[in-house]
Amino acid sequence: MRLSKVVTAHILLLLANLIYGVNYTVSKIPMPEYIKPLGLVLLRCIAAVAFFWILHYFIKSPSKKQKIESKDWVRLVLAGLFGIAINQILFFKGLELSQPISASIIMTSTPIAVLIVALFIAKERLTWNKAIGLFLGLVGALALILSGDSRASSYAPNPTLGNIMIFINALSYAIYLVISKKLIEKYDNMLFMKWVFSIGLFMVLPFGFNEVIDARWSEMNTEIWLSIGFILIFVSCLTYYFTTVSLNVLPSSTVGIYIYAQPVFAVLTAIILGADSLDLVKVVSALMIFVGVYLVSNTKKLKTKAT
Repeated sequence: MRLSKVVTAHILLLLANLIYGVNYTVSKIPMPEYIKPLGLVLLRCIAAVAFFWILHYFIKSPSKKQKIESKDWVRLVLAGLFGIAINQILFFKGLELSQPISASIIMTSTPIAVLIVALFIAKERLTWNKAIGLFLGLVGALALILSGDSRASSYAPNPTLGNIMIFINALSYAIYLVISKKLIEKYDNMLFMKWVFSIGLFMVLPFGFNEVIDARWSEMNTEIWLSIGFILIFVSCLTYYFTTVSLNVLPSSTVGIYIYAQPVFAVLTAIILGADSLDLVKVVSALMIFVGVYLVSNTKKLKTKAT
């Protein structure tokens, strides 16, 4: 019995966010002892570029006849800068310094970061619900960031700085979402992704090249190779593909809801592997961010229905 496209899309989204949740712990296995964060980012970009160019070549799609118009290249370069280069560099550098659970909770504040960016760039109107949601989300994120010093360890040497980087990473990704909206609507997903990652690759190359060369390749055991393989194949390629396929079937608001699953999977993975633990600050901060995101997202959804 064949599954419907809607059911398949939901399964793919769940798998994508499961992979993202597990990634918070798995990414800390090879770095920084065997390969440093920027080197890992460069490998991710190389893997994603190869994946999307090959996939775009073999799939049957009208986008093969599409060409990026000259007027859209500046916006595309900015998308590569904020969506790939700054986004991934800050994420992995922040994850190196922080803890998996804290990082995953802060990442759920992305819709709040989108609202902040939209207020300045898109001049979006701030309603009372959005203002309350914005306040709760920022307080929750701030509480998690400021509590970082008390949890410093060799595994997470500077949680406060790491959490700040993760939050700025969320802001960078929010800028990417706002400036790339018109491009995503105009061009085929695969065409857009292969060029965004290609641009991002050239931006990351100067920062990550030496770290790839200096990586301790000869000392890596099976666990390290498997963790890197997981990051390159599952996190860098399949998650984007699963999300892209799902966006063709489900509305973006539904896709966005699945971000709430990431901390759940991150918590389970971190606790099972003994990489992190829950405490009251994390739980309360998560609840504040979740409520804040709900108010921000739900208000936007109601407004869309009314117009």
